[in-house]
Amino acid sequence: MCMARNSCMIDFMRDDMECEDLFRCVFGFGDLEIECYQLLVSQGDMSVDELAERVGRERSTVHRAVSGMVDEGVVEKERVGYSSGGYYESLSAVSGDALSGELRSVLLDWVVEINGLIDEFEEEFVVQDSDASHSE
Repeated sequence: MCMARNSCMIDFMRDDMECEDLFRCVFGFGDLEIECYQLLVSQGDMSVDELAERVGRERSTVHRAVSGMVDEGVVEKERVGYSSGGYYESLSAVSGDALSGELRSVLLDWVVEINGLIDEFEEEFVVQDSDASHSE
């Protein structure tokens, strides 16, 4: 499950979480991915080269970060052809509406999974009243 990628959920709940922490918690993103997403939202579509220049990092580093973001469905890429031949990939942030829907879906899936684990815990570790009376 996505939420288990980083430290325990209770650690996130103990701290004052900010919306950027959703990216860390749900998608396992770091500062670079968050900065790239924020730039794509505020500045609009751009290439990996433009994004790398704006964040002041190597193109290969940004490309790796963006690839993970594409895999998670946070960023979309589209091939754009040059009139003289060749192409580049234009990156865009997934809309906030779509992303917030995905975040809610991940949270609901996590709650269902945790509830199932609680049920398993009760079956395995909670002594039933009838079981307790037989052991006396």
